[in-house]
Amino acid sequence: MNHKKFLEFEEAVRIINLEDRISRILLGISLENAAKEKVQARMLQPRLDKDYTYVFMPLSDKNWEFKKEELLLRCDVARYLNPQIQKVIGVAVGKILIDNREAPIFDICYIDIPEITKDFEAHVKKVQKEFGYFVNPKVSEM
Repeated sequence: MNHKKFLEFEEAVRIINLEDRISRILLGISLENAAKEKVQARMLQPRLDKDYTYVFMPLSDKNWEFKKEELLLRCDVARYLNPQIQKVIGVAVGKILIDNREAPIFDICYIDIPEITKDFEAHVKKVQKEFGYFVNPKVSEM
């Protein structure tokens, strides 16, 4: 993991840890529901007092190979769809078999985009058109 990626991971974990106890419980419930319902991804509605939101993405055989790229692109779209925030924390969770036992795995990403530029808008629109990410989003409350 390069230094920049480590700092992004650290910042995402720091934000999650700064959530109050009830919010962390609600985050866990939202993540669990997204996995149980087998949604492709879920975006949480940003709280009014925060400058960030979350994207949850269950991992499966279908998205395993490009999981990090997909999670980052979904976070870009979530940022664009929520102009009042500037940060998005993406969490992908799944299970893999290790020695014939299921083991949980996760991936976390963090983006901080203070301003939506024309280039960023074009990028997001292309992603939505090409992959359909959050074209008709189901946004969950925390």
